[in-house]
Amino acid sequence: MLNDIIKIAIGFVFTGILGATISSKIQRKNFVNQTKISKTEKEVEKIKELAKKIEILSGARNYSVRVLSSAINLRGKDSEKLDEIRKEYRETVKEWNVNITTIYTELYSYNLYSYAIDLERNVHDTFRKTHKLINDSIKNNTPARALEISELACATPCR
Repeated sequence: MLNDIIKIAIGFVFTGILGATISSKIQRKNFVNQTKISKTEKEVEKIKELAKKIEILSGARNYSVRVLSSAINLRGKDSEKLDEIRKEYRETVKEWNVNITTIYTELYSYNLYSYAIDLERNVHDTFRKTHKLINDSIKNNTPARALEISELACATPCR
């Protein structure tokens, strides 16, 4: 009888130790997984914020391009209004240029290299081309090449 009690006690202790070990490993694994999920969710939120920032900045610049292009084409004797529109355009260009480096850095930090390259090649290059067309129109005192600018402006929104 004493032998049976000792066997039961040893079995109970081993079962407790084995159960605690298995439980501890499962809890540790779940904790690690939950930490990874939490980190990923935070990254997703930051990427959403970054996408919204890109959308707002590119939309503002695109809008200012269209307004300035129209003002150049309709320019008459109201050079003050054109100067005011040009000033607003320069401010949006400056805001875009100030933020674009940070945007690239953030995209690289999330290993979104292809999106950074796409942003550079498709959006930023389009802005450069449009800016050149606008500058040429102002410098040469000729109407903006509205069709070209309009086509470029339509190609600008982020995908």
